[in-house]
Amino acid sequence: MTIQSICAAVPAAVRTKCRFAAHAAGGIVLLFASLTFVCIAHAQAASSPPSPDSPEVSHPVEVAFDFDYIHTNAPVAGCGCFSLLGGGISGAYYYGPQFALVAEFSKTNNDNVDNTGHELTISNYLMGGKFLFPLRKTRIVPYTQILMGVSRDSGFIAQVYPGGSSNYSVFAASLGGGVDYRLKHKLTLRLFKVDYLVTTFPNRADNHQNNLRVTSGAALRF
Repeated sequence: MTIQSICAAVPAAVRTKCRFAAHAAGGIVLLFASLTFVCIAHAQAASSPPSPDSPEVSHPVEVAFDFDYIHTNAPVAGCGCFSLLGGGISGAYYYGPQFALVAEFSKTNNDNVDNTGHELTISNYLMGGKFLFPLRKTRIVPYTQILMGVSRDSGFIAQVYPGGSSNYSVFAASLGGGVDYRLKHKLTLRLFKVDYLVTTFPNRADNHQNNLRVTSGAALRF
């Protein structure tokens, strides 16, 4: 049973409040899961003795530049699926060799959505935790992360919202992971990162989008 079907059964006068409450509850659950993840990861990182040879210890500040691909159905209802391309920048501070706090900004665009001639730009502002799984005797570093924040859209196709607004800011969150390759002590190649990105743009249906985001790029350490 979906949020849309549950709220469709209530009177029209409270249907919007029902959908808002349902998404808010989902956000609270995701927030709780995020905090649990961060606490567990931090505890494990604190229990692991730092290696002086680890780049995360000797150079704890990281700045990454990424190329982003998003497959989305925002903002229209149903699938209406299409892709957006763009890029982003992120920063991280490592508390030991396994855990980091991350903040990222990304911006993607499609200037001809489904051959309609209409454009859509989505900007994401996210923060959260990152947990690494360093492998011995290799430069490959798998990791997982969970981020939360705000997603904002703009462009002609975004004008489906109440009042005809050309932009809207909503709750967003991502959960995923990837693989890095350490080229040098201060330079890392981000081979790939795959995220499930959820956004909650109004779309005159369920106000919910399930997005796939694929990222690659490079990171510098300081």
